Amino acid sequence: MAFSEFLEDLCKQTWNQPESAKNNLVFIPLAPACVVIRVLRPVYAAHLPYSPLSWRVFWILLLSALSFVMLASLKILVGMGLKKHAGWYIKRCQRRKKLHSD
Repeated sequence: MAFSEFLEDLCKQTWNQPESAKNNLVFIPLAPACVVIRVLRPVYAAHLPYSPLSWRVFWILLLSALSFVMLASLKILVGMGLKKHAGWYIKRCQRRKKLHSD
């Protein structure tokens, strides 16, 4: 029972949270970002072409930009999914409370 109440409060914070003030839930993405960089660095190094330095720098910058766009898109999609799930869970809890109060 305590966990469901905690989840409901968490969903309320996520669902009602304005875009400008994100003080309730804090996620520091530094550690996952370090893991992603640590994993992608050897993968990219294995696929870099053996060419002059200028082309290698170009490919490094291009792959870095693509990785950034991919990770930013993933972060936005996860945020949208969390908001949708939070709204669904809050409505579910409200229906349950209404059924139990009758």
